[in-house]
Amino acid sequence: MRKITLVISILIAFSMILSACAPAQQTSVPAETQAPAQTQAPTGPEFKSKDPTTYFRPMFGEPETLDPALDYETSGGEIVANVYETLVWYNKTKASEFIPQLAESWTVSEDGKTYTFVIRKGIKFHEGGDLEPHDVAYTFQRGLLQGGTASPQWLLTEPFFGVGVDDIAAVVGEKIMAKVDNKAVELLDAADLTKFDEKAFETLFTDLVTFYNSTSGFTVDAAAVLKDETNAATVKEMIDGLKGAADDTARKESIKTTAVNLLTSAEGGDVSALYDDKEAMKKVDPAVLKETADETMTKVVADDTAGTVTMTLAQPWGPFLATIANNWGAIMDKEWVVEKGGWDGSPDTWQNFYATTADEDPFTAITNGTGPFKLDHWTKGEEIVLVRNDNYWRTEPAWEG
Repeated sequence: MRKITLVISILIAFSMILSACAPAQQTSVPAETQAPAQTQAPTGPEFKSKDPTTYFRPMFGEPETLDPALDYETSGGEIVANVYETLVWYNKTKASEFIPQLAESWTVSEDGKTYTFVIRKGIKFHEGGDLEPHDVAYTFQRGLLQGGTASPQWLLTEPFFGVGVDDIAAVVGEKIMAKVDNKAVELLDAADLTKFDEKAFETLFTDLVTFYNSTSGFTVDAAAVLKDETNAATVKEMIDGLKGAADDTARKESIKTTAVNLLTSAEGGDVSALYDDKEAMKKVDPAVLKETADETMTKVVADDTAGTVTMTLAQPWGPFLATIANNWGAIMDKEWVVEKGGWDGSPDTWQNFYATTADEDPFTAITNGTGPFKLDHWTKGEEIVLVRNDNYWRTEPAWEG
């Protein structure tokens, strides 16, 4: 129909141009003319909704996922925002002011690093579960540990772990390298620095690489690294320089720096390769993985008895409330997530869910929030239908006016 309308429009316009270009013609004007009979303007078709109780609207694209911890685009975000809810919400048009939502109140410590939220009571998830503080803590722990650079979790990882820490893989990598550094110190403390030569360095470096391989899950070939001509020259230069070092502390630091630099520049020695690689993450020393999860879980702590959730940041974070007011701060029902195949909350298993993609995420096409609407169905490529949550907890408007 559009094409036909366009063609007709073009033909009419063309005929008007031809008429305008035609030579003027002399016409006689009759002395009297009769006014044309008035005709009623034709009425157009009447547009009427087949179901006035349902709001229809087009969407730009289709959601990638409906998992709040993973979704990072507007189509999915629109659905998540109607189905799930966050602890706090924006004060209408004021982007720097917030009103209570699932949290009825909150306090911030004097140093700006500790937030304590009082969680509302009597709120139910769509599937019938009760909202409790442990659901809130689990939601944030799950998001941080699931991570992945395709997700919005870097927005939460930085305030909890420090500026520049953009994924849980960075936390794991730091822990691996801290252990490697400690191992190097241990090896050097046992070394005889009075007789330290290329052979002694080879032994130390081989032992250090063996430790790194078992801790990181990666494989570095120590012999191949030392056979490299450039590396061999670096080692010789370092050994020669030990004679002029001020003391044993300086000698140890020089040896350790050389060993760690050779390790991290070798194939397999870059722990940043853990990013977005679930299989590589699974190979990391279980003790490191558990330590990472334990640290994460201490940063978001629930007290079901007191009805509170306490979040401890690495440093004061000005936009923290604005960050958790977004969809990636939407609260999920822990028991439901576990039942549907999500992370079970154990510090020993999170790596199995690291960097989960939308295609493998069990929560891409199902939801269970506390919001004013529930997901009825999603027919991909066709429609997403939400229905009213008749048991919605809010009885008064969120904003005045």
